[in-house]
Amino acid sequence: MKLLFKLGCLFAMSLLLVQPGWSFTEPDLRDAILEKIPATSDMDLNEDGKVDVADLVKFISSDGSLCNSLTGEHIGTFYRDGGNLIQGRSSATGQISFALKITGDSPLAGEIDNLPDPDNPMGHYSLYFPADRIPVTLHQSDENSLEFEFDFITGGSNLSPDNPLNRSMKFSGCFMDADKRVLSGTYRESVSGFQDNQGNEIPINLKGSFMMVLECAD
Repeated sequence: MKLLFKLGCLFAMSLLLVQPGWSFTEPDLRDAILEKIPATSDMDLNEDGKVDVADLVKFISSDGSLCNSLTGEHIGTFYRDGGNLIQGRSSATGQISFALKITGDSPLAGEIDNLPDPDNPMGHYSLYFPADRIPVTLHQSDENSLEFEFDFITGGSNLSPDNPLNRSMKFSGCFMDADKRVLSGTYRESVSGFQDNQGNEIPINLKGSFMMVLECAD
């Protein structure tokens, strides 16, 4: 009887570890988050009305892959406090997705890669970032945390359309899981270039939260 009970427990655990039979693959979900392909309703795995990194977290939750390297293309979504200020395709939901490509572990090196493609000359995912490669500075004070920051320039605001906006963003996060695949934390952004009707500079400081899923291909 005890043997049957143990076998039953092992069988139940194995069922929990089996990934559900989604009608899409992990690369499909990643591409949908980055707006390379249209998202479908069944990709909203946590049923919160949007397709973002939280759905990717749920998708990989039974994967069990341990991150032995930080190199790869990591998919993130950030949410600005007062998200109506976001300029981009996802402004209605107050979220913007991005791909952080870490190209080297020692020393840490990376970039935000939003290069245009034939179908989308504005960049392959978010209008929030310029269609360009943005160098990223990375810091890792310990194995459970990761920080990255970068500067970029986008077009002017409604008040001063001829003035380019200089943006500086810093993301600080900690790994939420033992496999070190899910990074979550906060970010801050400063913007210069806004001017009022009299031409006076209006400094802008913004903040919010973010979540990122590491690729961990190997």
